Amino acid sequence: MIKGKTELVNEMMEMIERKEGYFNLAISGGNSPLYLFEILRERYFNPSIWRRVRLFWVDERCVPPDDSESNYGNASNLLLKPLAIPPSNIFRIRGEENPSSESYRYSREVESLLEQKGGAPSFDLMILGVGEDGHTASIFPSQHHLLKGKDHYQESVNPITNQKRVTATGKTILAAERLMFYLNGEGKLPLIQMSLNNESVDRFPFLYILKNSLNASIFWDK
Repeated sequence: MIKGKTELVNEMMEMIERKEGYFNLAISGGNSPLYLFEILRERYFNPSIWRRVRLFWVDERCVPPDDSESNYGNASNLLLKPLAIPPSNIFRIRGEENPSSESYRYSREVESLLEQKGGAPSFDLMILGVGEDGHTASIFPSQHHLLKGKDHYQESVNPITNQKRVTATGKTILAAERLMFYLNGEGKLPLIQMSLNNESVDRFPFLYILKNSLNASIFWDK
């Protein structure tokens, strides 16, 4: 059964509470996480929990942190500040820097902080959004080099807007202990149907990750 945002948040918080030591959480950008932030603010304002969470990003747009399109900036305003998450627990992708050098820097940072699994740093949980074109993280259709990229994070380009981004590669996503895809809106129904029918796996990055992961779940609010 495909569940919704409330179930996703509840499962995530149960994972955090069970984990000894730091819980390494990577979140993505776009509109979908905004719905999750709302529930977290309302139900889980507990500083003792968030002191044990280290927060990372799956991807970032190449804009300054105060730009309205910054994934970090939106998370900071809607989640990090309201929950008083310690700055020392926040590891942002610096969207204002050169994307190539920042990809390298961030790859080395997560490599130094996380345990390795299959040659990639392993997050305890990655929460991923999915675009109506089937992209996930900032890996868009036809960008198979990012699905099988050698480094942990690499430079990406949105093929519609030509906006540069930094994204986790396929091997880093697949190395996570748990993946949760959160889809919002009726426009995602075709992707849900394709995921159930195992269609067009090679065409859509979302379906490629879903097929190749042993620990991925889909949460959908239509």
